Amino acid sequence: MKRLVVVVSAVMVLSCGQRMREVKRSGQAFGSYVLIRAQGEDVGRLNLAVDSVMNMFARFNRLWSVYSESSEVSLLNRQGRAQVSAETRDLILLGVEFGKRTQGVFDITVGPLMRLWGFRRGDYRLPEREEVERVKRAVGYQRVKVQGDSVFLEPGMELDLGGIAVGYALDRAVLVLKALGATAGLIDAGGDIVVFGEREWRIGIQSPRGESVVGVLVLKNQAVSTSGDYRRFFESGGRRFSHIIDPRTGFPAERCAAVTVVARTGIEADVFSTSLFVTGPDAGQEFLQADSGLRAIFYVVKGDSLVRVELKGGGS
Repeated sequence: MKRLVVVVSAVMVLSCGQRMREVKRSGQAFGSYVLIRAQGEDVGRLNLAVDSVMNMFARFNRLWSVYSESSEVSLLNRQGRAQVSAETRDLILLGVEFGKRTQGVFDITVGPLMRLWGFRRGDYRLPEREEVERVKRAVGYQRVKVQGDSVFLEPGMELDLGGIAVGYALDRAVLVLKALGATAGLIDAGGDIVVFGEREWRIGIQSPRGESVVGVLVLKNQAVSTSGDYRRFFESGGRRFSHIIDPRTGFPAERCAAVTVVARTGIEADVFSTSLFVTGPDAGQEFLQADSGLRAIFYVVKGDSLVRVELKGGGS
């Protein structure tokens, strides 16, 4: 869950004489809330656009949820092979590509480790290192095979698209809203946010250890996502174990309390907030240096306190 960013306010820039209307709708998808604000001149078309996005989100949730036995992802995980929809195929291929781009820090086959640590059903446990090493053998995005509309997994492998699906859905939603007449807007899916059009939005960042707003971002035609250890976690031996697992070690990442990423697209914000949470700011600089469109705000765990570190793409 990524509820660490909140819409504070918006500053709208309008041409002289232009009349802007807004349709605002809230609902549920991807296990959390969804808020859509679409602006344009034709309220009827805006309502159609927002309805279309909400229906698309519901469909994506049916396709990808690992908590639904009938989803395409659950079917694939059980059988090891399945014919899938075009959207599921595209999402899996993008997941594999981001696995390459992050050198395995982001891995859509982390499902077996999520299950081992109890993050799939909430039955948390601290496994032995030998168990982790054994289960980790079933993790590896390189071994996912896609042929036409069919996807193949090796025995023991499981997909978990939770670190990429919402970002992908948000980018698709922007395309739908624009195609149906929205000239500006905001889509917030559980704290993953995309904004588009000729206006600026002020997005507040909440503290990962409280309710206060610790910073404000001003976004225009951008996306923001936060990954943190503040919702799905358990404690053992004085340590906090979050649901964000480093697929290279098999253990939950512990370097950060939260990472907020601003990017050009929803999918990049989604993937890199997860990836940079795993790496922390030092190792994460390699990703940031390679992409000038990224900006990251880390809250790093230092003993009993948190240290804020902000880095921008291009190494600045």
